[in-house]
Amino acid sequence: MERDLNQLTSSIDLQVNLCQFGQRVSQLCELESDCYISAEDAYDEIRNLWLQLTNSSPEIFDFLAKLSEREQLNT
Repeated sequence: MERDLNQLTSSIDLQVNLCQFGQRVSQLCELESDCYISAEDAYDEIRNLWLQLTNSSPEIFDFLAKLSEREQLNT
């Protein structure tokens, strides 16, 4: 039971982190499109966000692998 709760909490944390990452990437893309920041600055910031995400949520790689497998099955 405790293991299931830990997995659920981890899954929720991952979803929250992914959502925040996506929102921030969207904001950065909009800033770059409107010429408030350069493409290089947007890239650097997105890369840093990705590194933070992967450091805070190492299970992201498992999630991405499962997502990739699912996509391959649908093609």
